Amino acid sequence: MSWQIVCLKLLGPWLSLIGPWLWSSSALGASVSQIDCTRRPIEQIPPGTKVGNRPPVGWTHLIFKTRNRLATGDVDSIPEFGRAAGEFLFTVFAARVAPADPTGRAPWRLEKVAMAVGAQVGQEDIVLTSATQKELGADLGVLKLAILGRAEEHLKKVHQVAFSPRLAMVDAPTYFADPDAHRPIVIRYLLLVRPEDGGLATLAWRIDLDQDGRYIAARSPAVLIQPNLVAITPLHVDGKKVTLGIPAPEALATTRLPRGREVPIPLVVQAVAGRQDLSPQDVLFLETHFRQALENLSPLPQLLPKQ
Repeated sequence: MSWQIVCLKLLGPWLSLIGPWLWSSSALGASVSQIDCTRRPIEQIPPGTKVGNRPPVGWTHLIFKTRNRLATGDVDSIPEFGRAAGEFLFTVFAARVAPADPTGRAPWRLEKVAMAVGAQVGQEDIVLTSATQKELGADLGVLKLAILGRAEEHLKKVHQVAFSPRLAMVDAPTYFADPDAHRPIVIRYLLLVRPEDGGLATLAWRIDLDQDGRYIAARSPAVLIQPNLVAITPLHVDGKKVTLGIPAPEALATTRLPRGREVPIPLVVQAVAGRQDLSPQDVLFLETHFRQALENLSPLPQLLPKQ
């Protein structure tokens, strides 16, 4: 008896527990070759795209649309006009899935993920860049234009670190407000496609960094982000990092992961979940165990199919 057959016999009962989140067991091996672990800046949603409370045109899933709000800490260290300028942008994260068969039959596949920043123009929220904001009707002043420019530079640091027809993994650096200090961290997002209907589960977890910016470890639990999340992100202000009313990047820090349901990171993948450089085998390992973790949730998450 070949080792492949032995493995399938051993894994058969376990795979049956995972249910619709996994494709067939024969696809598991093939999926390793489909995983691209090239680290690259995340694609950006085109300027001019209108973003409401549903997926934008051209996208099937709105992962989240968030606005910052200076909520705690030394908020008064920033003048009123500075607070308004610091809160005018939104961030949008979207994905597009499509059927592998042109007739629209399953399995559904992930085509791309992208992010962008934007602001309210008139009565609509629109994706903007420094180069396009004026022609799109925003006509930002000097201060808001500078803040938009800083947000664009930050967006370039958000990287897609793994991609396949079944999943995407994105690393987004940010500052997190711990009780004693604002710390640079990475929020890692794992997007998992439900192949039978194009549903999408997005998990997020925190990765701590050392003094040189190297990844140290993932912190459990992860969060299964609420589908189609439209929310305010509360920020903590460190007045020691504000000079003449102008906050340094590290002066503002998020206080929580995106809103959603806590999902403990499986102990067996804890070390890999916080690894900076991932192989296709690492990604498949994470995918398999997180899909199983989702299946074990009770009740099962109600995830939006393709829009």
